[in-house]
Amino acid sequence: MAETPRERPVDELLRLRRVWPGSAADLFQMLEEQLSIRPRSSAVRLECSGGQTLHGEVVRYQAQSRTVLLAHQGTLSWVDLNQVVAVTLVHAESWLQDLTRGQVRGPSEPAPTRLQLRRRVEQLMKHLQLTSFELPWQKLPDDDQSSRHLQLLFQEIDECWQDISSDAMGKKALSKIRAIVLEVGSASTGVEVHDSRCHIRMAGDAEGLLAFPPDSLKALLEKAL
Repeated sequence: MAETPRERPVDELLRLRRVWPGSAADLFQMLEEQLSIRPRSSAVRLECSGGQTLHGEVVRYQAQSRTVLLAHQGTLSWVDLNQVVAVTLVHAESWLQDLTRGQVRGPSEPAPTRLQLRRRVEQLMKHLQLTSFELPWQKLPDDDQSSRHLQLLFQEIDECWQDISSDAMGKKALSKIRAIVLEVGSASTGVEVHDSRCHIRMAGDAEGLLAFPPDSLKALLEKAL
């Protein structure tokens, strides 16, 4: 059956739902990290509260002061992110792989079911040699986006454990963790370790959708350890 014009924009919207729905600060933090890994510029357009519009390439982002340094046609601009009311990532198509942790796929791929997520938790318990993996299943939002973000977080937990335990010091630090407690719908994300339990908080937005900042678990866990 031929694809109708109606299906194409819907297909695109479903694809874009894989993008991490974070804040402007989250976006700039990601761009800062990518720039430190490889020389890759990112053009943005910032709409400020005073009506001014700024264009430029992101040079630096300072999380503590929430300041963005932009370069545009030989000039540098320091922008207070608190004064920014809208951020446009120019040529976003080239950033979709980073914004979705490489999970941009065709809309025909269904979101994981609750049963598939439960099976993944069982696999993680065995693979990471945990005694328990606590998750309030009854509180989980029943939407595809939250399910996909849970799936991504499970994958990141697995990868994170393997990375940290690759040396003797990291393996010893992780050996004291016997249980993972996943808390959902909190106001903010984070990782805390108490005794033998690792608490991971997933944030919930105004619509109840769950999410966790991509590629942030390892740094948060190492800090908690």
